[in-house]
Amino acid sequence: MIQDLWIAGIDWDHTLPTELSEKWVRFRTTLPELETLKIPRWVSVCDSNSASIKLIGFCDASKRAYAAAVYLRATGSNGCVYSNLLVAKTKVTPVKTQSVPRLELCGAVLLTRLIKTVRTGLNFSRAPIYAWTDSQVVLAWIKGHASKWPTFVANRVAEIQATLSAKHWGYLRTNENPADLATRGISPRDLIGSKLWWQGPVWLQDSESSWPSALSESPVVEEIRIPTTTVLHASAVPELYGLLSKYSNLSKLIRILALWFRYLHNLRHQDNRHTGFLSAAERLQALKFTVKLSQRAAFGDDIADISKSSRLRRNSPLTSFNPFLDEDGLLRVGDRLRHAIISYDEKHPYIIAKKCPLATLLVQEAHSATLHGGLELTRSHLVRRFWILHGRSLIRSVTQACLKCARFSGRAGQQIMGQLPVDRVKPARPFLTSGVDYAGPVTLRPSLGRGNTSIKGYICLFVCLSTKAIHLEVVASLSASSFIAAFHRFTARRGRCARLLSDNASNFRGADKELRLLLQGASEYYSEVAKELAKDGTLWQFIPPYSPHFGGLWEAGVRSTKHHLRRVLEGRTLTYEELSTLLCQVEACLNSRPLTSISNDPRDLTALTPGHFLVGDPITSVPEPSLVDLNPNLVTRWRQVSQMRDHFWQRWSREYLAHLQQLPNWRQQRRNLDVGDLVLIRDDLMPPAKWSMGRVAEVHPGPDGLVRVVTLRTARGSTKRAIAKICPLPISTNQQEKECSVR
Repeated sequence: MIQDLWIAGIDWDHTLPTELSEKWVRFRTTLPELETLKIPRWVSVCDSNSASIKLIGFCDASKRAYAAAVYLRATGSNGCVYSNLLVAKTKVTPVKTQSVPRLELCGAVLLTRLIKTVRTGLNFSRAPIYAWTDSQVVLAWIKGHASKWPTFVANRVAEIQATLSAKHWGYLRTNENPADLATRGISPRDLIGSKLWWQGPVWLQDSESSWPSALSESPVVEEIRIPTTTVLHASAVPELYGLLSKYSNLSKLIRILALWFRYLHNLRHQDNRHTGFLSAAERLQALKFTVKLSQRAAFGDDIADISKSSRLRRNSPLTSFNPFLDEDGLLRVGDRLRHAIISYDEKHPYIIAKKCPLATLLVQEAHSATLHGGLELTRSHLVRRFWILHGRSLIRSVTQACLKCARFSGRAGQQIMGQLPVDRVKPARPFLTSGVDYAGPVTLRPSLGRGNTSIKGYICLFVCLSTKAIHLEVVASLSASSFIAAFHRFTARRGRCARLLSDNASNFRGADKELRLLLQGASEYYSEVAKELAKDGTLWQFIPPYSPHFGGLWEAGVRSTKHHLRRVLEGRTLTYEELSTLLCQVEACLNSRPLTSISNDPRDLTALTPGHFLVGDPITSVPEPSLVDLNPNLVTRWRQVSQMRDHFWQRWSREYLAHLQQLPNWRQQRRNLDVGDLVLIRDDLMPPAKWSMGRVAEVHPGPDGLVRVVTLRTARGSTKRAIAKICPLPISTNQQEKECSVR
């Protein structure tokens, strides 16, 4: 009934259909009858090793259930025969429809497991076993070999035959099968008085000669495995490469081949058998065999030409090596180094094709033998015995794919530079979208005179994303109130800022202790400042942690500001007023820097600078005489000013934007990181060997679909990082599944 509810999709709080409800009521009304049921615990057996004990099992199946029952038959001292039910088990058939013979086979498997459990649990190891079923198809399956049947049948027949062979099984009629009562159901009243269920068939009381026959004389076979023919298509890899590409380790390949040759030798020479550890000669024989396989697959035509006429085809890739065949029939490099005082293998190394799997195994072995040496060290070790055609690129790819080398090299992930944000390439009012950063600390004096203790001050830098204009403010501390005051001064002079970008707090990890305390969590600071900025309609956003290249504009502005301050201050301590004046002058110099080189237009006498968008001229230029008195028409004057502004933006679009087309870094598109990739998290304060490991939990692709920021899952939680601050490990999916848990 529970399975009927499951199939009908009825939830726990739904009303039952009438048919199921009536079935449940009928079942419930018969439950009190079970109170009169009594099951004796004594089965008339004292000695489990008695020769009179026999275990007899029955199995059956229907469309709704399959069952098994095990009985104990014993002969008493008075010659009376007793048979009693020991254990029974019933299972509901799967929801997926199966044929009745297959369900009967499932019942036979259930009986096999039940007999095995009873035999072990009650120590009936010597008791004969008899198993009965009313399915001739199942008997035919059990009698045949498991390989003859389909997979479903073969697996279950193999399990049955491993415990109970075909000689233990017999056939009986359905009306004599006690397991049939369990599969079709029986009421409690009928169950109490059923001798078939509690004592088994009547013939169990008789001698074994009167029992049903062991097997059906004409078994019926319902399912037979149909032989299939597999068609293999030729691939690009030569057939001889199969053995070489089967193993990922050269030592293992050599060892297996050496053992194989030893086995053949021992078969042919019974009086001179090789035993013990593998000798050097046996390993050398196996190595030469792998070289021969490789050369026959890659240079078969060249070997044939050399064997016939000692001359190669003109377009052969081996012509520059003057190859020859040694006494083992292997290709070696020619004798140009005949007079060199080196070994024979170094003069004439074996020639190996680059695309052969043996070449990869040789490079991996040389890389490991040189203690994970670099390109040149691995190559110099390899050419002492093997010459791989165009092997430099193969060695480079193998060393780059080495997991241990990647673990200690700390190569960061890369991706082609993305599209510039809209704020960088769209004309807009200066400082409408800005970035902010801190610089310092700078030593300040409260006032002039002696006896004044110096204090720390900081520089707050704002940069316009579209024009690169810079605004500098002096702040007395790193508190939120100081930044809000500096931001209000900034907006009062430059106008409202719609969007403000800044570094994430973790970028300041190596900075001053107070700066780290300010920005390491950024929760209280951010909430207080962001609330104040939101009043002016400003949206404050963070770039990803540990990603200063995402804020290259303000990082470059900080560097340029420090460039001028170091040369002007020369270690002197200024007052707040003096530093504010100096920063204004530095700001004027920075806003007078050309955005691009001067154009070829004769009307453009100066290069375009951020100052043109702020005041119409470079801020450091000499002021010109006023022309207001010469042109009394104010409307005409306003039009000229508007034309000048539009001219600046035209030059900005024509000269500056074209300059941004080039990719200064990260010019190649790489494979996107996927969820589940294993990476190292870069830490500038720790060596690569101590970098923590993480697994990519989420990717954040950009507008072009390329991933440059990912969310990592580590032993300490989750964190977001740019791919430039992580090191992807060259490890395959199968290797990752075997990798230990994330540290």
